[in-house]
Amino acid sequence: GMRDMRKLFLFVAIICVILVIYPHLPSMNVSNTEQADYQVIPDEAIRLRILANSDREEDQKIKRDVRDAVNEEVTKWVEDLTDIDQARTLIASRVDKLDAIVADVLQDQQLSTDYNVEYAKDVSFPTKLYGNYLYPAGEYEAILISLGEAKGANWWCVVFPPLCFLDFSFGTTVEDEEASEEEDVDKKEEKEDDDEDVEYAFFFLRWF
Repeated sequence: GMRDMRKLFLFVAIICVILVIYPHLPSMNVSNTEQADYQVIPDEAIRLRILANSDREEDQKIKRDVRDAVNEEVTKWVEDLTDIDQARTLIASRVDKLDAIVADVLQDQQLSTDYNVEYAKDVSFPTKLYGNYLYPAGEYEAILISLGEAKGANWWCVVFPPLCFLDFSFGTTVEDEEASEEEDVDKKEEKEDDDEDVEYAFFFLRWF
């Protein structure tokens, strides 16, 4: 009778909710190859953050040029290190070298842009979503390179332990950065749609 119908509707509603939510479960929705890319950043880590002058394409290109040059050098410094204190000492002693690298990149581009290079324990980072991992905003130990007015989109990675083959800013690998900048908007819209689906499913279930 009526009670059986309600039970049937409830059963169907639960199945609908499960089908909608299932793809959103982090452990279920990540292929093995993708999962290899997701990294949990250790508590004791040294980051690299580069702030572009602005979001204009030419300023973002300079940011990427600086990134490539600095990253190449720092990666060599830390590749054989296993102790964070050794990495700290080494990086702190070579801030001038990093400064010179940035100067060289700007000189190659014939730019007289102001810049600043520092290594500090309290560099501010915004919240970033990378795959299924959320990296919370906060103050972290990092090399900070500010270009010009430093008002453009930033790029960041983790130099120790060496994770700079990943671009945590855009939620993809460094090699795919240019393509991902365009894709990110689509992903954001797609995620908002997914969130709405989950809300609708719960709303449906509440009727029972």
